[in-house]
Amino acid sequence: MKVLFAICAVAAALLVFFYWSRRFAASPVVNREVQTEISGHGFTLEVAETPESRARGLSERPDLDQDRGMLFLFDRAGVYPFWMKDTLIPLDIIWLQDGEIKDIVTLQAPTSTLFTPIHMPLALANAALELNAGEAEKLGLKVGQRLELPR
Repeated sequence: MKVLFAICAVAAALLVFFYWSRRFAASPVVNREVQTEISGHGFTLEVAETPESRARGLSERPDLDQDRGMLFLFDRAGVYPFWMKDTLIPLDIIWLQDGEIKDIVTLQAPTSTLFTPIHMPLALANAALELNAGEAEKLGLKVGQRLELPR
């Protein structure tokens, strides 16, 4: 009897998981947008401030205009890893703590669906900024520099 109950519980958990994952995948995430200036260049940033929008990020997008990006806002400082699962474009990720750049990494779109590495910042951060790969270098962004980004 206990085995049957355990099998039913696992089956129910799997059904709920697949239902919610399909629903999440099918529902579009609409993020608010903010205008900002970085190193004298204007950008429109989508703000990922909910768990759903942060989980989705820029995945499954075929391209990203040069003057666009995504700003991830977190409630408190922490180590927030990023991975490129289902991300089709190479990106720069800039981790910030209260506006100060703590780490910058350029990530390529994964070439395999079997293994997608996770990238951890070198310091605590309460925000992260994703731009097209190479954009941080073009803008002259460096660790320790301050950016005034909208919250």
